[in-house]
Amino acid sequence: MELCHKSRQHYQVLEIIISLVLILGSLGSTLAVTGIEYQAINCRKHSAVLTDFGGVGRDEPAGRFSSLIFGTSLTDVVVTGNNGTIDGQGAAWWDNFHRRKLKLTRPYLIEFMYSDQVQISKLTLINSPSWNVHPVYSRNVLIQWLTVFAPNSCSNVRIEDCFLVSGDDCIAVKSGWDEHGIKFGMPTQHLVIRRLTCISPDSATIALGSEMSGGIQDVRAEDITAIDTQSGIRIKTAVGRGGYVKDIFVRRMTVKTMKYVFWMTGSYGSHPDEGYDPKALPRDQRNKLQRYSG
Repeated sequence: MELCHKSRQHYQVLEIIISLVLILGSLGSTLAVTGIEYQAINCRKHSAVLTDFGGVGRDEPAGRFSSLIFGTSLTDVVVTGNNGTIDGQGAAWWDNFHRRKLKLTRPYLIEFMYSDQVQISKLTLINSPSWNVHPVYSRNVLIQWLTVFAPNSCSNVRIEDCFLVSGDDCIAVKSGWDEHGIKFGMPTQHLVIRRLTCISPDSATIALGSEMSGGIQDVRAEDITAIDTQSGIRIKTAVGRGGYVKDIFVRRMTVKTMKYVFWMTGSYGSHPDEGYDPKALPRDQRNKLQRYSG
């Protein structure tokens, strides 16, 4: 999978990067030997509604705020740095969320929709208001050398050589929520996860679902180190989700201080609305774990 090839859209990469530097640089930055740290800009209201994301929305059904770095229908996109830091300044968002002051869902840090040939690498991501990296309805995505991720309805994704510390799932694989995800019908598939170190005391190293109504298949994870993490692999489903989780293969995972090596939940989470089908049952099949140690 070649993500940085030259093409007719190559100018688009330069334009995006230059625009990003100009926008963020104009807001002030501090230069260090190891990279550049940018403060977050104020996120504008996003015009999208819940169904635009295959039913994937967390806080409010009315839509959500725009992600800090966002693009849609792009080709050949590179977001990279010499271990520079992107600070999402999430404390204010989390405070307002817990006080129930937000009428829209919190923004993500980096998000690309309906895009092809996307690379996100060599960055430290901190203090996100919600998810850190969210590729959705995209393909040929490379996530590499990040220090901090939720692929949603994407194909041909590689996540490798990352260090992740999370208060939730380190890697969350999703594909739509209940009847919205079933109708949209775009699975997450052909996903490779390798050479990660993950710390998540209250959640999973790799979680599949619970939003999996469009289907999750052909996921390969290997050479993973999980430290002080609640579970290694977790599959989350619920009645009404429909969809499937199949052909998941995990090998060479080293665990240190873990409660569950493998955890499956069949009654996880809520529903976006009352329109879900209670007869839509999820399917789990042909999933294999091999060579665990710890």
